[in-house]
Amino acid sequence: MCTATYYPTNKHAYLLTHNRDEATNRGLESKFPKPYPIKHGVFYAPLDVASKGTWIGTSNCKFSLCLLNGGFEKHVSTGKYNQSRGQIIFDFFKYYDVDTFLKETNFSDFEPFTLIMAISEEEGTILNEIVWDG
Repeated sequence: MCTATYYPTNKHAYLLTHNRDEATNRGLESKFPKPYPIKHGVFYAPLDVASKGTWIGTSNCKFSLCLLNGGFEKHVSTGKYNQSRGQIIFDFFKYYDVDTFLKETNFSDFEPFTLIMAISEEEGTILNEIVWDG
């Protein structure tokens, strides 16, 4: 099971961590986090070499995202998905807006997932989640 940890250090700062629970035959190669340009600045994420996706990412201004496998309950993969879940974070940062992301993304292309979002606002950090259970 994937595990995310959110640890607030003050009203506007936090640590967001993630351990990946992948099949042992998946391979271990991933690339060190690098910057990716987006409309509102840049976001940073490691890259899974096998899927060309990521499991965690943060922007230089507002959002940090963490992707967990599965929705509300453990599922059995059918292996018939058109896109890797690892593309979800890259897709989100194309829009940089939760409502637009939800309207424009065809989630039926993805295996079930939970997307944890840490959103920096003036009043502090807000945690949110998006769950796609298929």
